[in-house]
Amino acid sequence: MTPIFETLRGGDLVSNAAQTMKRLGVTSMVVMDHMQVSGILTDKNIIENSTAQGLDPQKTTVRDVMTCGEIRCAEDQDLEEIEKKMDQMNTQYLVVLDSNGKPLGMISQDQLA
Repeated sequence: MTPIFETLRGGDLVSNAAQTMKRLGVTSMVVMDHMQVSGILTDKNIIENSTAQGLDPQKTTVRDVMTCGEIRCAEDQDLEEIEKKMDQMNTQYLVVLDSNGKPLGMISQDQLA
């Protein structure tokens, strides 16, 4: 698991999010709205859901291109269950939550291998 140091908001512009990701040297970030996890933004989201669609990153919000849904797992969840969930959702990342629902970090398929 990779700890979370910074998050994005759904209303942030894709251009600003991409700059933040570059500055931090990461390919994915957790998106928080109203102190709740609302999604994950990845470099793949930016390419496939923004750039390749011809959307203006200066006008497009993170919410418009992020991965959302049940992109969470518990910190004590079995790794096989996590891997199965990733496969079912066709995602490479899940947000790891503590017992109170607070995000602790992210886990990737690469970390499970």
